[in-house]
Amino acid sequence: MPNVSLEPAREDVSLEQLVADVDNGILIYGNGSWSIDQQRYNFQFGGQTFREIKKGKVGALLRDAAYQSRTTDFWNACDGLGGKAPTK
Repeated sequence: MPNVSLEPAREDVSLEQLVADVDNGILIYGNGSWSIDQQRYNFQFGGQTFREIKKGKVGALLRDAAYQSRTTDFWNACDGLGGKAPTK
């Protein structure tokens, strides 16, 4: 499964709505480094700014964060999508 395209949510979804059900997570802003193996099974990526998510609220800044996962685990756990990005 080398390429995945997702449609945005049909309704507008705010950042607050997306993180509302997250008990413990990390919000990653911006593009960072990324890596994926040749089989497209294991990957990792970073960003420019990281914030903790605790009990549905965006919190403190974090340092030295990165996300790594197996592709199938990541997509099987995906349970929210944002709406269309605003145009300028």
